[in-house]
Formats: sequence, C-alpha cells, structure tokens
Amino acid sequence: MLDYIKIVEAGSVAIDDVNSSNVAVYPNPVTDRLNVEGEGISEVNVIDLNGRTVASAHSAGVIDLSAFSTGMYIVRVVAADGVHTSKIVKK
Repeated sequence: MLDYIKIVEAGSVAIDDVNSSNVAVYPNPVTDRLNVEGEGISEVNVIDLNGRTVASAHSAGVIDLSAFSTGMYIVRVVAADGVHTSKIVKK
C-alpha cells in the first residue's frame, strides 16, 4: 500500500534529446563526411565520450570526420526549434 507521495518540481534539463524530422544527421555509421541538415541550425558540435567538443560548425552542412578515431560520438545541434542530440558511430 502507498502511504506517502512527494512531488518535486524538476529543475532545468541539461540535454534535450529530441528526435525530430526537422534535423537530419547522416550517414550513421559515418566513415568520412557527416551531413547535418535542418531549418534554423545555428550550431553543431561533435562531442567525444569524454565530453570534449572535437568539431563544431555554425550552420548546417558537412563535417569532415576522416581524421577521427573509430568509436561513438554525440552530435549536438542547436536549431530554431530546440536542441537535438544524436549518437553516431565513426568507422
């Protein structure tokens, strides 16, 4: 039986992981060139699993990942409708 419920107002969220048709990040897995497309993109960051930003751009386009080590990365895209994050694999 449930006796006690405490409702706490949540604070701000650090990462808003949104899957939206307005932002496209492809191909995944990627070998050399990562394409980022969408409306109103103002910032693109590629982040390694240690939390370091290893590549960035100020608009949609192509990011060259040919010199990157194989592994998993996070792509964080700031667009007009919010922040979108995607996990990608570099081959």
